Amino acid sequence: MSCAEHSEAAVEAFRRVKAAFDTYISERMSLHATFRAEIPALVKAALADSRDATLAFELLPGLTAEERQDLLQQLVELCSDRLAGRAKAAILDLPNDWLRDNVEAAAERLLAGSDYLDWANLLELVSRIDPAVERRIAERAAGHSDSEIRELGAEHLRRLSPQSA
Repeated sequence: MSCAEHSEAAVEAFRRVKAAFDTYISERMSLHATFRAEIPALVKAALADSRDATLAFELLPGLTAEERQDLLQQLVELCSDRLAGRAKAAILDLPNDWLRDNVEAAAERLLAGSDYLDWANLLELVSRIDPAVERRIAERAAGHSDSEIRELGAEHLRRLSPQSA
């Protein structure tokens, strides 16, 4: 890297970041080599702690599909969090047939104490999984005691219904 194009301070900062990154990669490889069997539990615990969730998402690709499936409930609950995009991507990376059969049960705890944002994020997610699952959750939303959630459910049901001829 030429110093003529960049300030010496920027070059030094870049070198420090690169050194930290190299250390991170080395430590991550060591973690996988030494404690592979414990990583799914570590990732599950990290997903529950907002300070560690970003690292958990970095470790997800190293897990098997079955290990990632065991994290579905935690991932669904993060769909309204600051990491919602990553949580949704991780969910949608799971086998669709399996998701179709399991996403509703994984969402129960989220919906029990939910607010509008939880319902909206969940409906957006399931709309990308299966229309039948989306319909069932939209029907639940349409019967909710909160008027905004009811309208959200009705909106999804209208979108799912075939147009009248």
